[in-house]
Amino acid sequence: TVLSIEWVEDQHCWAVEVVHTRQDLAKRAREPGRLLTRKVILAAGTLGSTEILLRSRERGLRLPDWLGHRFSGNGDTIAVGFGQNAEVNAVADEACNPGDRRVGPTITGVIDYAATAAGPSLTIEEMAVPGAMRRIFEEIYTTTNCLHTLAETDGTDHLSGHPDTDPLSVDSQQIAHTSLYAVMADDGAAGEMSLRANFETGSDGALRIDWPGLSAQSLYEHQVSALESMTGPATVGGRVLANPAWRPLPKSMEFLLGAHKGPQITVHPLGGCAMADSADAGVVNQYGQVYTDGDSREEVYENLAVLDGAIIPCALGTNPALTIAAVAHRAVEHLAAQWQLRPGDRASCLATALVMLTLLPVVRHGRLALSLIHI
Repeated sequence: TVLSIEWVEDQHCWAVEVVHTRQDLAKRAREPGRLLTRKVILAAGTLGSTEILLRSRERGLRLPDWLGHRFSGNGDTIAVGFGQNAEVNAVADEACNPGDRRVGPTITGVIDYAATAAGPSLTIEEMAVPGAMRRIFEEIYTTTNCLHTLAETDGTDHLSGHPDTDPLSVDSQQIAHTSLYAVMADDGAAGEMSLRANFETGSDGALRIDWPGLSAQSLYEHQVSALESMTGPATVGGRVLANPAWRPLPKSMEFLLGAHKGPQITVHPLGGCAMADSADAGVVNQYGQVYTDGDSREEVYENLAVLDGAIIPCALGTNPALTIAAVAHRAVEHLAAQWQLRPGDRASCLATALVMLTLLPVVRHGRLALSLIHI
């Protein structure tokens, strides 16, 4: 795991401070190790790369004031169509053999929802729930659906004895008729990442994200309303349930919570090391090279770059993986030429591998740095 980087002037190279992620190896080493390299490309993901540079700035590396800013959750939200008219079979059952589950891959359908007077354009995708998440998914959304029924008049006959169904009990038929949706849009990228106060220097996970007012954005109401408009009782049917961590009660009962909403989630964090024309507006140039924050606002550390989701300066409103890969691929071609990397040498091979590495998830909550050594 990479903690920070610093420039070693007398050796004219970068020192990369690293620690073992495994606790037993970290205790054995006692102190962080140092790797010396002439060139560094950070590809630790939005959170990882930003944290590495924030730690590095704490240790004296000159970096732009924009570091940590322009964080976006890509306008992500999740919602459920609970108890729809047709069987969709979107939730896998781990008790069944994989070949018998009849649950297809996630994201096989996409809706490009055009902007309206009510809100911006949206990307809506259907999802599938893996077997390992079935139980928690069923319980959370069965309970949330029951809470939503409290706002509705119950006109059914109440006979003596126990009812045929328990609204708090998971109904396998309802789950089989339940869809999971992911919705993305432009959230404004106004979040800010910073280091937690009094974090341990050698520890993981020193990052915090602040975004006052995010949960109150009208965007998320617009996303839920868009789904409701497309799933009326005569067509798809069912009840649209928003992310229960954000809104557990129906809108008509929100006053019970003082109109406060809970946190949103994202699976596509972006920004923190945003691309810009100079250090007056961002952290890296179009090739991912990091600005020095010197007198010349376009001066960069030529041998230090960030190539992952951290350099995307705004929400993309759709799945960002291919955009990140395209930006990295373009940048690597430029850096390879500027650094005079020769085809077949070790550094050139690492540069080629970078485009694939930017798509890899960060394991646990550690950080990955790819070092390129010009031989």
